[in-house]
Amino acid sequence: MSAPPTFDAFLPRRGYDPAGTPDALLRRLFVESWREPGFHRFWQVWNPMYGWVLYRLYLALGGAGSRRSSCSWAAGSCCTTSRWASRWDNCRS
Repeated sequence: MSAPPTFDAFLPRRGYDPAGTPDALLRRLFVESWREPGFHRFWQVWNPMYGWVLYRLYLALGGAGSRRSSCSWAAGSCCTTSRWASRWDNCRS
């Protein structure tokens, strides 16, 4: 298995030039992102750091290889947390 991409390796996937000037980065972030064809693409361009962090988390959970188990884990932890929160609210009242 290969190592997860660094942030500089991830930026070109989103249309950024890591060697570019700060003005080019800001233009891509604040001007060109609004020209994207859909919301999903807008969000990928608008927030590359968040996308990179989520991609690293996805890879840490197993990536495409064990999607079923990572989704089950994520859904189970959300359900457990919400169930715990509702019990906590009942105890306080």
